Amino acid sequence: MHRFVMLSILLLLHIIFIGCAVGNIGTLAAKVQYLAGAHSIELHALGLHVRTRADDAGAQFGYSIRRYVFLDSAKVEDGWYFFRVPLPDMESTAQDLKTFGIEASTVAPEAGISIGYQHTVLYARVQPWASFYLQYQGSASNLIRIRRN
Repeated sequence: MHRFVMLSILLLLHIIFIGCAVGNIGTLAAKVQYLAGAHSIELHALGLHVRTRADDAGAQFGYSIRRYVFLDSAKVEDGWYFFRVPLPDMESTAQDLKTFGIEASTVAPEAGISIGYQHTVLYARVQPWASFYLQYQGSASNLIRIRRN
């Protein structure tokens, strides 16, 4: 009985101080913004995070900042969210993924395992055989418009 209590306390301390999350519930914080026809969700995760999204499935241990951009049809309210993040049940249009620690991803653009720092940017999720072009505006390379032909 004594070992069970000690293990329970250690597990509880691990969850509180190191953290863990599954999907959109756990030691997470997110900032949701509406930006010119799209919603940007910047998700911060600490500890073990098992990701269950179809467009970003995998797991990580460490700290990550994951930004997802969704079309206006996502209908997510602006603001900060803690412990439960309202992630839409649809693929994101663009992604900016940073991980410090151990990362295991099972989907493109970076399927595989990495240790250390990983930064992956997916500017646009485009269907096969679609016709489009990227338009960089001004000198700021972070302002990109996607146009269909």
